[in-house]
Amino acid sequence: MMILILEDEIRAAKQVQKMLVKVLESEDLSIQIHTELDEAQEYLRTHSIDLLILDLNLNGEDGYEILKGFSAESFETIICSAYKDKAFQAFEYGVLDFLSKPLEAERLEKALSRMRQGKAA
Repeated sequence: MMILILEDEIRAAKQVQKMLVKVLESEDLSIQIHTELDEAQEYLRTHSIDLLILDLNLNGEDGYEILKGFSAESFETIICSAYKDKAFQAFEYGVLDFLSKPLEAERLEKALSRMRQGKAA
C-alpha cells in the first residue's frame, strides 16, 4: 500500500507513520512524508498512492488545496486535524474519514478497516 502523509509537524507525521505500521503490520507498505503542500502536490503528479493522510493547516496553507487539484477518486483520504469545525466540509470532498487531533490509534484503525472493506466490495 502506497501512503502519503501530508503533515507540517514532522513529529506528528512520524507518530502517524508508527501507528500505520502497527495497524497495517501484515501489509506491504511504502510511506512517504511531506511537510509542504507544494512538495506533496509534486509527488502526486508523479506517483500513485492508495491513501492520503492529510492535515488541514499546513504552515498557514489550506490542506484542502491538494484535494482540489487531484481526483479524490484516485486515492482514499483520511483527514487528521484539530479543526473539528471543518469536518463537514471534508465529506464534501469525498474523504473516507475525519480524525481529530490528538490522533488515537483506535480511531485510525477503524478508518483503515473501512477503507479495506470498501476495496473488498
